[in-house]
Amino acid sequence: MRCWSFRATDPGAGERPDLQFVPPMLRRRLSRLAASALSVAKTCLGEDQGIPVIFASRHGELARTVEILTSLAHDEPPSPTAFSLSVHNSSTGLLGMIRGDRAASTAIAAGNLTLVMGMLETILQAGAADGRALLVYADEPLPVAYSDASRPQDTEVALAVLLDTTMKGMVLSKNGATRPAPDLGRQAHTLVALLEGRADSVELGDSEQAWQVTKNACVA
Repeated sequence: MRCWSFRATDPGAGERPDLQFVPPMLRRRLSRLAASALSVAKTCLGEDQGIPVIFASRHGELARTVEILTSLAHDEPPSPTAFSLSVHNSSTGLLGMIRGDRAASTAIAAGNLTLVMGMLETILQAGAADGRALLVYADEPLPVAYSDASRPQDTEVALAVLLDTTMKGMVLSKNGATRPAPDLGRQAHTLVALLEGRADSVELGDSEQAWQVTKNACVA
């Protein structure tokens, strides 16, 4: 891997990343989820162009969608801007437009497997491109209306990993399930432990489909 960047914040903290590369008017309209995703992505991409981006999020802009549905329930039409920013691929679309980058982008949601499926897609796209692809994973606690739909997640997380297949930094392999999966926020923290060198191998996924991520022994 060439680069990685991680943000984990308390939903009640009100903390937002510094996004000087985003026009001020658009910056004010971004959700915290989108702002965090763009921040970690830009950290890894720098000024490089043409790198495929894979955005993975189990629920995406669900909080914004709930706001839109609430407005409709009160016979208030949602704004076109709110609607356009609620779609699952809005973060990758914005990243490309802001940077003037025409690179391919993909948006993925795969339940408890969202992070690992995002990694798998990133590896495949890196192999089909020039050897590089960027994974951006972002998720946040569910809105109250949907809080029983999944395991609780207590932090907002955003993780970007720029993979380079020529460097052979990580090995992803499928193995037998051993235990129920933690929430996706915890899975992101688990992967960060590998990236920081605090673990040589970690398990992601769920009790039905477990995947092992192992650091290549030749990488310091």
